Amino acid sequence: MPALTSKNLGRRPARVAGLTLYHDLRRTALTNMIEAEFSENEAITVSGHETRNVFDRYHSFLVSSCRLKELNKKMEDHLNILEASVQAGGASQQKQIN
Repeated sequence: MPALTSKNLGRRPARVAGLTLYHDLRRTALTNMIEAEFSENEAITVSGHETRNVFDRYHSFLVSSCRLKELNKKMEDHLNILEASVQAGGASQQKQIN
């Protein structure tokens, strides 16, 4: 049975039927491979991208979204440290006043 794609099924019927297109599955698989730290060559081989150009379009987006998650975590950690420092500083200042 051939895979369901936008070419052989059409985008609109696939959306109406609630089906996941092959393209969406491929993007999800590539996302998972990048997040699992597959090498680029491994990801290209497994995903079946025929050209480097197509892979690079996916890859640049995926790396950016993964990197944004990492940066968000770093910012949260930094702000938590600052908040704890301010709270600790305020407590020590109160001790000095008393």
